[in-house]
Amino acid sequence: MKSLSNQIKIATTNHRGRTVFTYEYGYYLERYSWGAKAFIAHCISRWDDEFEHVLDYWEEGHNPIEIEVVKYWGPRFAERFKNEFPQCDANWCRDVFRAKLRSLVLPKKLIEEYFEKLGFNDFFWEPERKEYAEQYLKRFNPYFGADIKPLPTDWLNIGCDGGVKGLKLSDDILLLAKNMDINRLVNIISWLLSGFIKHYDILCTVYGDSLILNSALCNAISKQYPDYSGTGSLNGKWFEGIYRAKLLSIRIPERLLKIVFSPIRTY
Repeated sequence: MKSLSNQIKIATTNHRGRTVFTYEYGYYLERYSWGAKAFIAHCISRWDDEFEHVLDYWEEGHNPIEIEVVKYWGPRFAERFKNEFPQCDANWCRDVFRAKLRSLVLPKKLIEEYFEKLGFNDFFWEPERKEYAEQYLKRFNPYFGADIKPLPTDWLNIGCDGGVKGLKLSDDILLLAKNMDINRLVNIISWLLSGFIKHYDILCTVYGDSLILNSALCNAISKQYPDYSGTGSLNGKWFEGIYRAKLLSIRIPERLLKIVFSPIRTY
């Protein structure tokens, strides 16, 4: 039996065209139940208890269970940013969340550190859950990866690894944004990656178009995010790892990016 991948694709689509968690991430759902769903909700939005409810299940008659972005989040964000981004309506906000969910890939070590540090292994769940998860692993292991549908070709990568120069925005993003000031562009990308938080510069520019993650901000998040009954708080490096994974894996439809990069018409 093969082990879980080092890089785990979180979600895919089913035959009905709706979003479902992959069989591989399903292992964590089996072991940690709603906690695994809440974790991914945080990953595509914000690190605050309120935002663990961004995702919910459709009717449970399908296997795997279909997931959706809760309806009230779209209007909430559209209202909050209507002055700065009036072109981004409620549907746009939910579509971005869906794209982030569909494209997100996370390192296995970061996923498992999350549940260990927050005490899910020993405190939140009855002992049988580990046994159930192992049974799930044996049953669905042969299907890992086989359920992943390719993303549409017009979904654009946000960032890429620049090697010794660190992180970079993708050529697709730079081309789409054209002559936009690089600092403004990076601010918008930070806004998208962080789940629509203003003045949340998770990315910083260095040496022209090269990027680094904002270590000070990641350290601040680690102090604010709760330490439950686990082995300690998630540190700033863990949050840096999550945002790096998001920058490198998340893809968003070009039509959605065009809206946020296009000049706002005032007539």
